[in-house]
Amino acid sequence: MTDRRLDLATPAPRAAWGDREGPWIPDTIGRTARAAEAAWKPDPDPRFPDTVLDHGTVGDITAMACAARGAKHRFEGTSREDAAIAVEAVGSWALAAVADGVGSVHDSRLASEEAVRVFARYMSRRIADSGERALTQGSGLFGEINRALGKLTGPKTTLTVAVVAAHPDGTGRYPFWAASVGDSPAYLISEGETHGLLIAEREDEFGTATAALPNHDIANVFKQIRGELLPGEALMLVSDGIGDLMASEGPQRYFADNWGLVPSPLDLMRQVQVRSRGFDDDRSAAVLWAVPENADKAPSLRPSAAMKPGGPVVRDVELSAAQTRGLEVRAAAARGAVAAAEGRARRSRVSLLEYGDRLVAIATAPVRPDAAEAADLWARTFKETADNRPLLDPFEDWWAPRVWTQALRSLSEKDPNFDSGAVAATILCVEPASDGMVDYTLSHSAGLSASIAGAGLHRELAELRSPEHHHDYGEHELWIYSDRLAEDQTLLLTYGIDPACIAEADSRPGPLQTFDVVDRETGDDDQFMVAVWGAR
Repeated sequence: MTDRRLDLATPAPRAAWGDREGPWIPDTIGRTARAAEAAWKPDPDPRFPDTVLDHGTVGDITAMACAARGAKHRFEGTSREDAAIAVEAVGSWALAAVADGVGSVHDSRLASEEAVRVFARYMSRRIADSGERALTQGSGLFGEINRALGKLTGPKTTLTVAVVAAHPDGTGRYPFWAASVGDSPAYLISEGETHGLLIAEREDEFGTATAALPNHDIANVFKQIRGELLPGEALMLVSDGIGDLMASEGPQRYFADNWGLVPSPLDLMRQVQVRSRGFDDDRSAAVLWAVPENADKAPSLRPSAAMKPGGPVVRDVELSAAQTRGLEVRAAAARGAVAAAEGRARRSRVSLLEYGDRLVAIATAPVRPDAAEAADLWARTFKETADNRPLLDPFEDWWAPRVWTQALRSLSEKDPNFDSGAVAATILCVEPASDGMVDYTLSHSAGLSASIAGAGLHRELAELRSPEHHHDYGEHELWIYSDRLAEDQTLLLTYGIDPACIAEADSRPGPLQTFDVVDRETGDDDQFMVAVWGAR
C-alpha cells in the first residue's frame, strides 16, 4: 500500500509580513521556500489583481478556478501572467480554463486573459447553437481562439480548457471534453489518485520552451480528449507553476488528497500557493467536481453569456496586497449572497495603483441593483482620469478632489443620463511621512464606511473629525478628509463588511486572512475592503 504521508516541512517562524497564522499560511512541500515569505510589491497593472477566484455550482458540478502571482513576480513587483476562469453555459454545462502567458514575450498577461475569456464566450456560443455536438468541434474552436489571439500582435499563451455536463447521462456519468495547446496539463482525480490526461510537452532539450497561441501550426500542437466523470471524480487543469511540481510524487499526493473532495474557496486559494523551494512561478488551477449532493447549491457559477467583449474578466473574488515605500495595504472584493445565488457577476470594484511615491486605492460599488454598469464605468473613468493627471507635488492634497471632479465631468460627457448618486465611490491617497506615520487624503461619497482602528477598537472617520471639505454635486455629496495615521492605527474602507472584523484582529491580517474576513462576512450586497498601515 502506498504511504500517504506527505513531506510537509515544519512551519517557518512567524514572518514579519503577510499571513502569520496557521489556517492561512500556505503549506510547504519539501524544502522551505524563503522567497515565498518576502513582502509583495504592487502589481503594476491594476487590471490584473494579485489573486483572482471563481467558484460556484451548476447542476451537479462544482467548479473553482484560481490564478495567483508567483513568489518571483510578487518580489519583483511584476504582473501576474497566468489566468483562470470558471463559468456556466446555458445552465447545463460547466466551463473552465487556465492559461499561462509566455514570460519571454511582452504583455503576455493580455494573451492569457484574452484566451480564457474568448474560450468561455466562443464555447458557450457553440453549445447554445449545437448542444453536446459542440464537444466534437474542438479543433474549430481552437482555430477561432487562435485567430482572436493573433489580433493582439505579439503576446503568447498556453491554454488548457474543459467542458463538463452539469447533469448525468443515462449511465449516471458526466460527459466531458478537455483540450490544450502548450504545457499546462490536465489530470483526472479519482479514488485518491491523480491520472494524467493531457500531459505537458516541451519543445527544447532543456525542457523550457513550449507551444503557445497564437500558432501558425495549431493543427500539430492541439491536443484533446473526451471522457466521462463518475460521481466523486474531478477534472484538474493547472499551469506549469503547479504542473512542474506534479512531476514528483509528493505534490501529486498533496493535490489528490486536498482536491479529491471539494475544498473551501479559502483552502483552494491557499493550496494553489503551496510552497516549495525553486518553484516560484505564477500558479493557476481550475477544478471541476462531479458532486450530486451539491446540486445547484449557491453560489451559482456566473453565466458566460454575461461577460463583456474585451478587457479583463470580472472574477467572483479579487485580492491584492503589497508592502511598498513605507506602506502596507490589503484590498479585497467579493460577490455578495444575492449575486452568488443568482449567478450574477460581482459589481464592486477595487484597484490599487502607484503614482510616484503615492499609493492610490479606487473603489466603487452600486447602491442600487440597476447601477452595476454605472459602478463599472465610474471605476474605469476614475483610473483614466488619474492616469492623465500627473502628481506635481509629492503630496498634493487637492489631487484626488480634482481627479474626482474631472472624472465626473467626463462621465457626464460620455453619458448625459449618468446617475453618480447610484454609486458609492472613494479615492484614497496615502504616502509615508518622515516620522514613520502615514499621510492620507480620502475623498468618498455616501454608502461607504471609512474608519480608523487601533487597539482593538474602531470609530467612523466622521465621528473622529470633520471633513476638510464637503462638495454637493447634486446627485451625490463628496467628503474629503486629510490627516495622519499613527503607527498603531489602521485606515479601513469597507462596503458590505463590518470593519470591526479587522479592527478586532490580534494582528494585521495577511492576504489570505483578509479574504477569509471578506468571505465570512458575506451579505446580500457585494463587498470590498481596503486596509492601510505604515510598514513595520
